Amino acid sequence: MPPTTLVKPRVYLCYNMLMVKKVTFKKTFKDYLNGNLKFKKSEMVAIFLFSVVLAGFLGFVWEFSLEVLKSGFKTAYITGGNFLPWINIYALGAILVGIISRKTRKNPLLTFIITAVSTGILELIAGWLVFVVEDGTRYWYYGDEWWGWGHINGFVCPVSALIFGIGSMFFVYLMFPFALFVARRVDKRKFLIVSVILFSLIMVDEATNYILRRSNLPYSRDFYLSAGFTPRHIDADD
Repeated sequence: MPPTTLVKPRVYLCYNMLMVKKVTFKKTFKDYLNGNLKFKKSEMVAIFLFSVVLAGFLGFVWEFSLEVLKSGFKTAYITGGNFLPWINIYALGAILVGIISRKTRKNPLLTFIITAVSTGILELIAGWLVFVVEDGTRYWYYGDEWWGWGHINGFVCPVSALIFGIGSMFFVYLMFPFALFVARRVDKRKFLIVSVILFSLIMVDEATNYILRRSNLPYSRDFYLSAGFTPRHIDADD
């Protein structure tokens, strides 16, 4: 029988050979740019739902922080139309940016130009639809901003398109690669379950607020008003 001292190195060598190379964000980002990432359908669903939830949440954080900063930390504004901290137009924008940047993400300048124009058009359409469907309600109005020059009926302006172009770069080159990195590192089944639950909560919130508002019942805005927050959107009768 061979000495036990020879067995340990062999076992250790086999263990190293069978070890999967550790996934890093840097490698994930490189594979993402080169189109070398492969996921199962269930994994792609989880990544999509996670990205939608994350984009809407970060959009809420951005707008909430911006409004508080503009008020000199004197007023707590509530943005969006949900109970949960999530804004749907940022999620829609993330989906749009993710689609149109698939072929351009190796070219940051081209990606910036295309996404800035596309998200600007999205903002114009979304603002106009809300104004028409909700009887003159505006969730934003750039005509009152000192930097809102060149605005189109207050729905979009060159500076807002520039800002969303920069935000799109954040999504393309940081947020979405981060979602892919998480998907590669964590348990696939748990990641899917968590993503589905979070997305489902958001959709229930969206549907509930829409039904309450169309039924002239108290909805998220009334809840936050009673809690001392100031709504950001402008109703036709305000």
